[in-house]
Amino acid sequence: MKYNKNLYFIVSSSCQMTKGYSKTLLQDFSRKSLEYIPNDYYMITKLLDRHQIGEIAEKISDSSMGNFEKYINFMIDKEYAFLTKDISLFPPKCHVVHDSLFPINDAIVEFNPIVSNMEEMYSYLKELNSMQCPYLQIRFSPSSNYPYIVDVVNRICTMDFECVDIHIADSHKTPMQAWNKLILKNAAVSRVYLYNQPQSKVFPFNVKPLGNENLLMGEIIAIKHPLDAKHCGKISKYTMQFFNEELYEVSKYYNSCLYKKIAINESGSVKNCLALDKEYDVSNGLAEIVYSKEFRQCWSIKKDNIKVCKDCELRYNCIDCRAGHQVDNGSKPVDYIRIWQVQFVDKNIISLTVGYQSNIIIITS
Repeated sequence: MKYNKNLYFIVSSSCQMTKGYSKTLLQDFSRKSLEYIPNDYYMITKLLDRHQIGEIAEKISDSSMGNFEKYINFMIDKEYAFLTKDISLFPPKCHVVHDSLFPINDAIVEFNPIVSNMEEMYSYLKELNSMQCPYLQIRFSPSSNYPYIVDVVNRICTMDFECVDIHIADSHKTPMQAWNKLILKNAAVSRVYLYNQPQSKVFPFNVKPLGNENLLMGEIIAIKHPLDAKHCGKISKYTMQFFNEELYEVSKYYNSCLYKKIAINESGSVKNCLALDKEYDVSNGLAEIVYSKEFRQCWSIKKDNIKVCKDCELRYNCIDCRAGHQVDNGSKPVDYIRIWQVQFVDKNIISLTVGYQSNIIIITS
């Protein structure tokens, strides 16, 4: 073995592995890189991490030693792990959830010029602003024309929301320059999403101050599919967030979509999510709802508790709440049990895939 067996193998603090049903997602948050690896790599990593190579190598059969070394080479070459003589210099990473100080972190508010009571909607927004909600998403119905959208956005941007995203169901063929103007005039707006477009595409909006290089002011994001209030459950690249370590850690303990979120539909009904049917009595204001035990109950339904999500390697990256899906009672899907029993009927045998070749590493008792 080319490595000193007394060296400790340590997984980089910037790397996280999420084991799925058939593969594992390996993410490096510092380098902003990710790749899929076999689940067996995940298992071997758990054995090796913060242990001396020799300690684990003693359990590997001679016929499997080459594959074991290939695995270590893979992790070291990719800088997903490193070796050290003194493990005390590298204490275990403390996985702390940096929780927001605000009672509500995200709000979604729908506007429809035909249905919405504007004064009521603005009173909700003012209350959200008083609770220091930093992130706001505004959704406009197909009946919303450009002047209506501009008026609503301008009024909202007089408040103190840190970031305002605009989602437009029908752009009515409004020219791109008009959306750029909306971004330029309102500092809190950096993204405008246009739905029902011929193709999905991102259009960066740059300005060039005199004598300077281009400055990115925001993005116009064209999306092919329609804007649907009940879109939760439709996983796409727009519901995935990679290299966001804060989201990754929060998702281990809370629902990545519903946690500290509130939604208000075009009729003024208050919900946890637009895709959910449950509505709350708003007669005493939003604050009473937000601080109620009933409203916060769904915050702790993490993806590990949802059957359709619990075996997905992307579950800590997905911001779709999977609203209405069955919460898992602790049992594994039948197929998963069958595969587990077949593959690991002998706990001393671990299958390891190196490249395209499947090999067996035999760990002796």
